[in-house]
Amino acid sequence: MSEKLAELKNAAVEAESTVENLRAEVSALEAADEVDKEIKAVEREEERAAKRAAKEEEKRKREEEREAKRKEKEEEKARKEAEREANRMPEQNGIRRPKPNTKCGRAWAIADELSAELGQPTPVKPLLERAVAEGLNEGNVKAEYARWRKFNGVTGRITLPKEEAPAEQEEAPAE
Repeated sequence: MSEKLAELKNAAVEAESTVENLRAEVSALEAADEVDKEIKAVEREEERAAKRAAKEEEKRKREEEREAKRKEKEEEKARKEAEREANRMPEQNGIRRPKPNTKCGRAWAIADELSAELGQPTPVKPLLERAVAEGLNEGNVKAEYARWRKFNGVTGRITLPKEEAPAEQEEAPAE
């Protein structure tokens, strides 16, 4: 029995050394597992940092696009305003001249034509006669005539110049 006991003791010692070796290997594996976990944690953190950087870059690009669109809108607005200002009719004495392709503009054009023919500002009567003949509204022509006078700085009563009759007819003998 002592032999068996000795064998058992030897087997127990071998088992203990094997257990010790296994424990050492387990410790080494656990340490390696800890290192792997730390490596994975670092990798995850790097991925998160990369995602944050990508989001920041995307956000910056969106901001640049918004700024470019805003600038483009401002430029378009300034261009339209300049175009509108270039197409505006002149203004004098607080009155803006109507556009020529309107009924009001036509009344003004007739007043300008008659004034050029007469060599002086036209009275309202010949203006009304010609405007009504062209199919313009009499009330509108009167209103536009008042604005035309103010635009041109015409004040006072306007009459047609009297045509001078030959002197012979005026001095005809009375019988």
